[in-house]
Amino acid sequence: MKTSNGNTSVMDMFEKGKVLKICAPMVRYSKLAFRSLVRKYDCDICFTPMIVASDFMRSVKARDSEFTTNESDRPLIVQFAAPDAQTLADAACMVAPFSDGVDLNCGCPQRWAMSSGFGACLINKPELVKDMVRHVRNQVGNPNYTASIKIRIHNDLRRTVDLCQKAESAGVSWITVHGRTAEERHQPVHYDAIKTIKDSLSIPVIANGDIKYLRDVESTHQLTGVDGVMAARGLLANPAMFSGYEDTPLECIWDWVDISIEQGTQFTCFHHHLVYMLERVSSQPERKVFNSLSSTSAVIDYLENTYGSVRDLGMALDDGCTIETSSTPTERAMKDMMKRMEMLERVVTGVTSGEHKEDLQGAARGQWYNEEEGDDKGQRDFNQEYIQRLRDKLADTSPRPMHSEDTYVTNNLYHNPGTERQPSRRDSSGPTTLEQLSVVRTEAEELVQTLTSIMGSGRESSNQGAPVERSTYEVEGYHQRPSLVMTLQWTVVALFLYVEMGILVILCLPFISARRWQSIFQLRIWNCVTTFWNKVFLTMIIILIVLFLDAVREVRKYSAKELGTDTKLLPNMFDHLHMKLFRAQRNLYISGFALFLWLVMKRVITLINQLASVSGSTAALQAQAENSTQTAKKYKEDNELLKQTLMEGKGDKAAGEGMKLLREEVEKLREELRTSGDALKNSQSEADAMKKQMDGYAREYERLLKEHQELQNLQDSGNKKDD
Repeated sequence: MKTSNGNTSVMDMFEKGKVLKICAPMVRYSKLAFRSLVRKYDCDICFTPMIVASDFMRSVKARDSEFTTNESDRPLIVQFAAPDAQTLADAACMVAPFSDGVDLNCGCPQRWAMSSGFGACLINKPELVKDMVRHVRNQVGNPNYTASIKIRIHNDLRRTVDLCQKAESAGVSWITVHGRTAEERHQPVHYDAIKTIKDSLSIPVIANGDIKYLRDVESTHQLTGVDGVMAARGLLANPAMFSGYEDTPLECIWDWVDISIEQGTQFTCFHHHLVYMLERVSSQPERKVFNSLSSTSAVIDYLENTYGSVRDLGMALDDGCTIETSSTPTERAMKDMMKRMEMLERVVTGVTSGEHKEDLQGAARGQWYNEEEGDDKGQRDFNQEYIQRLRDKLADTSPRPMHSEDTYVTNNLYHNPGTERQPSRRDSSGPTTLEQLSVVRTEAEELVQTLTSIMGSGRESSNQGAPVERSTYEVEGYHQRPSLVMTLQWTVVALFLYVEMGILVILCLPFISARRWQSIFQLRIWNCVTTFWNKVFLTMIIILIVLFLDAVREVRKYSAKELGTDTKLLPNMFDHLHMKLFRAQRNLYISGFALFLWLVMKRVITLINQLASVSGSTAALQAQAENSTQTAKKYKEDNELLKQTLMEGKGDKAAGEGMKLLREEVEKLREELRTSGDALKNSQSEADAMKKQMDGYAREYERLLKEHQELQNLQDSGNKKDD
């Protein structure tokens, strides 16, 4: 297809009857370098990242950073986000000489976009979308220049169909439908909705959503009948997806490196794209190492050392070798070890014909016994004999001149193990003959020991009838596989920590009162435990402190660890040390929190008992006060009765007896009141004393918390200094 200045339109591509494969607009990712890469792998049309039209028109800096292209970047669609028709039309007129069409973003579900009046909120404004399409059509002078929209669907599909038909009447070139609503993110794509929209229109429709492999393109076309398929995350993970690759091929990775260097791509973008490309084909430790790289040269060195270069791939294909992508990581590692062992044997013995290759392959098969092949004792004996023979060869330490091919193998040994190739631009001239022999001998001894351990483990696994997967630590120089599970002591400490947390949660349940807990603590079983409680408490504190200090020592040890020259022989040492440091930090946190919660649990139990005692005293005082109140009421009633009797009495005798009785009752009442007052004063004094004691315990508890926090901060600052 020609550029926008020619006579050919992008619409002619739809008339060919094939399903177009399109690179979606991706903010920060679908820029010129990435578009150049996917075009090498059968991508028909590319979109720019979404550009805010108002900023694009207002700022020269925004135009320079957001829109870059070249003559080979065709066909190219520029996607804009705009809230009104004239802004979109002005932006389209500005980019028209350098592109083949514009696309209006009506599908971005992010809040900032919708709050600004563009993105997915436009699907609810069909008249505005229609007006925007018409303005672009009327103001762009090139009749072959396309104007398209990219939308999401409504919950009510009839509204989506109405929007599309109105856009079609305004002259839209095609419509891209993302088969999800604005609220959906990773839910399944609604292919039935895309098919309904396609059947209701006479213009091309492009489907978007969950396109991860080339087979998804054909299946989407079969389900919906669309004219094209747009991919986003699938292309990020595998830019060669449209060429039929299941995973990113090595050639594509090096194409990206070359394009990025040629076009001056920023390191952040360059690195992020490679992170996506290598995600499916690399292990977690490899991804961890790769993500920590901070320069383009470091990335290139890593790729060459780990995956090799395109030259290696071409030489392997020229020699008739096949690139196996279906084998397991363990199988590939064993094959790599076989090749490295063969090269080492050639260097040490001077044999250039590879005469022991079959023997080595037979030895390597010792790991793969299963129920079908059986456990062949004779084969295992032969394997052991071969390894012993290799040991005998290594025992000959007399130096000798090395052949040119030996030097060639040594210089390339660490660059790409297992692959023979010509020295690359990063290969050095290599060490002297004696130094070469020393390095090769060390590497060979490492591989012999590793192969011996793998064969031993393989015989054990053969008795169980299934192969055993090996980690990269076993096949690249580590004699012992680092444990991925906690040791018994730390498992016990972690379990103890969870038990403490569970006990504290139970003790803090709001519907169990302190007095109820006190009654539980007074059971006979707890009386037996009380005898040993203090000893157990102090013993656990000592144990946890020892474990805490041991964890601190481990963190200091691995934080200050520096990689030496052995990193060439042990390429996974960096991951190994990081795993050790992670485990030490994990143990530090477990022991620290276990010690802290142990002290907190002790304090909580003490406070619960004190609270229960205070609650009991308060209840007794309340009962005594209620009794005094009842007595006062009774005496008051008697006093009223006596007064009534005196008023109704006859004669001085009756009045005298009544007055005498009244005086006696008054004296008794005063005595009772005096007694009650003294009791209330005593109770108030006890309550004040208990309150002061509670305040003291609260202050002591806060002091312990501050001391623990200061110790924790001091430890964290020490770790940062060590780092």
